[in-house]
Amino acid sequence: MKTLLILVSMLSFLMADDINRLESILDDISKLEVKYSACKDEVKSKTLSVLQSDIFDTQTLQKSCREQEQKLLEFKNILASKDEFTQELQNKVKQLSDKIINVLQEQKGITSHITDKTKFLEEKYKEILKIKDIEIKNLKSKVNAAKISALECIKVFEKPNKFPKLMMKKEYSQEN
Repeated sequence: MKTLLILVSMLSFLMADDINRLESILDDISKLEVKYSACKDEVKSKTLSVLQSDIFDTQTLQKSCREQEQKLLEFKNILASKDEFTQELQNKVKQLSDKIINVLQEQKGITSHITDKTKFLEEKYKEILKIKDIEIKNLKSKVNAAKISALECIKVFEKPNKFPKLMMKKEYSQEN
């Protein structure tokens, strides 16, 4: 009987521990079910918001695309008008240069032997080039003079050393 009583008490302790484990497992399962349903609801709401934001983004992108196309057309029109304006300005520059050449020809009295405008301009540029060549020669001579003075400075610093070569005491006694 004692053994039976001990056996029953042991079984009750073992069964009590299993009941606690089962209860904790059931609690965990119920918590997981609650979390699962919460996550499921959250995923549904997020997918809806993502889909709505994607639709919103595509609509805003379409609007911005239309705006960009309108700006592009405006810039194309401005570019076309600029091209026309530059062409007009080039024509005016050409006319003014022709007038300037005519005035210069009349002032110098060169119209008799120079009828071609390009030859007239060529002569003007040749005169300018001659002046520039003279300036270049002057600058080269200045540069050469500076080089000569630099060489003289170097020669001054290359004077021979007046002091005798230093030697060790032993070397000096061996030579003498």
